[in-house]
Amino acid sequence: MKGRFTTNQLATIASAILALVATVCLVINHDGSHLNPDTAQALSVARNLQQGNGFSTSIIYYEEHYRLGTWPAPQTVFPIGFPTMITGLATLGVPFRVAAFLISAAGFLFVPPLIATAAMRMGRKPATALLLAAIWLCFSMNWGNIQESQTDIAFTAMTLGSLLLLQHQTLKTRNLLLAGLLAAIACSLRYAGVFWLLTVGLVFAMQFVQRQKGSARKCVVFLVIPAITMLAMFARNALLVGDIKGGNNNHFEKPFVEAAMEAYYCVSRITGLDQDRLLSGYVAELFFAVGVAILMCCAASCWRHYRVRNLLGIKTYRITANSTVMLYIAVSTAVLILLDATTSINMSPRMYFPLIPFALLSVADAVGRLRMACGETVGLGRSMIVLASGLIIAGLLGGQVRSAADVASQTHRFGPIASIVGQPVESLGHVAVPRELMTDARILTNEPHMLAEVLERGVIGLTSGKYTSRVWSDEEVLALIRKYGVNQVVYFPDLPTEEENPFFMSLKRLDDSREIDRAWLKPVLISEHIQIYEVQSARDAMQSKVSAISGQRK
Repeated sequence: MKGRFTTNQLATIASAILALVATVCLVINHDGSHLNPDTAQALSVARNLQQGNGFSTSIIYYEEHYRLGTWPAPQTVFPIGFPTMITGLATLGVPFRVAAFLISAAGFLFVPPLIATAAMRMGRKPATALLLAAIWLCFSMNWGNIQESQTDIAFTAMTLGSLLLLQHQTLKTRNLLLAGLLAAIACSLRYAGVFWLLTVGLVFAMQFVQRQKGSARKCVVFLVIPAITMLAMFARNALLVGDIKGGNNNHFEKPFVEAAMEAYYCVSRITGLDQDRLLSGYVAELFFAVGVAILMCCAASCWRHYRVRNLLGIKTYRITANSTVMLYIAVSTAVLILLDATTSINMSPRMYFPLIPFALLSVADAVGRLRMACGETVGLGRSMIVLASGLIIAGLLGGQVRSAADVASQTHRFGPIASIVGQPVESLGHVAVPRELMTDARILTNEPHMLAEVLERGVIGLTSGKYTSRVWSDEEVLALIRKYGVNQVVYFPDLPTEEENPFFMSLKRLDDSREIDRAWLKPVLISEHIQIYEVQSARDAMQSKVSAISGQRK
């Protein structure tokens, strides 16, 4: 009957409806208080871009910013795509922070139908494809990532879109160019897009070795747009900071075993499952482990009876799609472990968020082929695989309950800082609103990203010891203050301060009865939640010091 939807189309529509409902829930519950420091950097770049200052940030925090010595400083730590998108929406009248959230939420909306479509093109049944999309929506950390207005899910949507275009039976030039364009956009959102380019390039290289017709041409057509994009970004980074990745040149020598264990811990946090709870007999871990064990037994049972090429056999036109999905996970994981072992990359679970859909597709593909093989060779093979799959899903969902608690327990500083600087405080014999004391000041603070976004202007921070070899002694801090003309120090004593930062660690909680021991810092406001100091000139500081010494002698 004309106009009737196919089951494949219905599965895609159903996954889109699920995604829409989930996105609406995110929008309803979004209050902007979970802003992430990386997003604050992107927002600063977007504002500078709108003001005609180019791709620069007014939040001076990383070692690369200090070396450049300008305020605002060219941004190389993060790629240019996210700020550009934010600026585009801002020119239409959308507030900057709202624009960042909408971009992130749009990625969340598109991922489930993309997963469902990709799964069906890999040979999965519509019901299985819909189930995979629903499982992805259950990953708690994805929701937290959207509330923080980060780029990871939008990046994931771009790589999945690129995959779908590569799944066509005939890879025409138009499809390859569009797949490359989406890959280029992904690269502009996260430098990790290079992993996707490397993966697809390797797949085409394998086809070339197998003498598949046109593989070299297809590879060139796919890579032309993203290669130009990445070369432009890398050349800019190398020109500005002498490093193509845009970060610092600090070299680390962490053992690869330790880096691999950190990757395991990241995956463990994403799934909500871990070895210790398994040994303690927690239900979620037991379900998951038993399910995996059953699958392994089924695989061992049918392996002897079924030829490997029949188990793994796929039609020629799908070699690109299937092998790309699996190889992408291997390439990304290997490179992330390498970077964690040798650079100052901040390894966290979000690094692995883009791999979740590909892991779901890969596992579903492997289980589907195993079910087909066992159905022909082992009596109860299919039933056992269905049981194992159910146990694995149940265990994973149980883990997500725990993961949701992990997400809910995370500290977000934007909301508290906005509240602190906006409330009147009684200190040093008068009442003042901290925000009003910061008007037109050049500020150094222990919370540069959040305070900059609250004030919607630039501030300076002292970067973590992981990103610099500096030790933040008074001499180093004063050099930075003179370099940027800082005239105010703002300290939030309630918020954790890194142990390797002796300057902020020394700013203990003060009350009206205590005086600071630095002559060049004059207290302006001292309260339980915020301390504001005026930076005095060298002459004023010396006079204050002489007066203090004279007072002690009397």
